[in-house]
Amino acid sequence: MNQQAKTLLLVVDDYTLLRLRSMILQMHGFKVSTASSSDEAYECCAREIYDLVVIDLSEGIDASTDLCNSIKEKHPQQTVAVLAPAYVFVGSDCPDEVIAKNEGPAKLVNEIRELLQRASDETTDPEQSSEGLQ
Repeated sequence: MNQQAKTLLLVVDDYTLLRLRSMILQMHGFKVSTASSSDEAYECCAREIYDLVVIDLSEGIDASTDLCNSIKEKHPQQTVAVLAPAYVFVGSDCPDEVIAKNEGPAKLVNEIRELLQRASDETTDPEQSSEGLQ
């Protein structure tokens, strides 16, 4: 496999879940950095742009979308996903994607792969490239 591993920032404020999800994602070929708080995540995003930031804060969807908005304010190009219960309503333009968090690790990995593929397709879309030439 020649492809460079996709870089993820995993933001989870529950230490056990953070370690478990990080290990699962690493086992599936992702390069994973971790943050255990909003402040730590914001600092990480100030230093580096990731292929994807994945947020799951125990304070709820509002805290997760607040962090997303803070990250996007400084780095609008950063792709952000929030893990949330499947039934949650997100009343915000942020995140780029909501991933149901209670459907198991295989579903999480697949959703992340699909999101990264869509983001990659959007940045390499020939129509978008030719628009910039006009």
